[in-house]
Amino acid sequence: MHRIVKKTLQYTGFLFLSLIVLLLAGISYLYFSADMQTPKHEQSMTTDKVIDIDSLHLRYYGDNFLRHSDSGLWELFVKGDAFQRGEAIGKLSSDLLHYQEKVFVDQIREIVPSDLSLIHISEPTRLGMISYAVFCLKKKKPPTPPPPPRQTPTSGAVSQPLF
Repeated sequence: MHRIVKKTLQYTGFLFLSLIVLLLAGISYLYFSADMQTPKHEQSMTTDKVIDIDSLHLRYYGDNFLRHSDSGLWELFVKGDAFQRGEAIGKLSSDLLHYQEKVFVDQIREIVPSDLSLIHISEPTRLGMISYAVFCLKKKKPPTPPPPPRQTPTSGAVSQPLF
């Protein structure tokens, strides 16, 4: 019996040790194979400026455009690789993102009664700004009236209903 327990512990220890070694090898492979270089980007757009034509509700940035349709929707056309598309979207729609953020925060301020319960955090994580609004709503309970005092029957007295 003692030999069986000893063999079982040896196999379990060997299995546990091999799992740890395998895990460390996998983590090392992922760490050393990751490309941590900053991407190189050449300016490929023909213009750095957004051309805005107010009469047509149209904005151009290189070969990309953003237009405000007659139905009231914004239509965006972008082309290029991922970085060029992100750059074009950021340039064409940055003021719309700021406007959307302002409307969003104003709506929250209408709901939240106090500025103390609204914490606004903005993180410029991309070319356009992405904002997060964190807020707490605490509904106050109306005060409940204290219960009426109970009448306890005294000794020898007849209790009457309190209807």
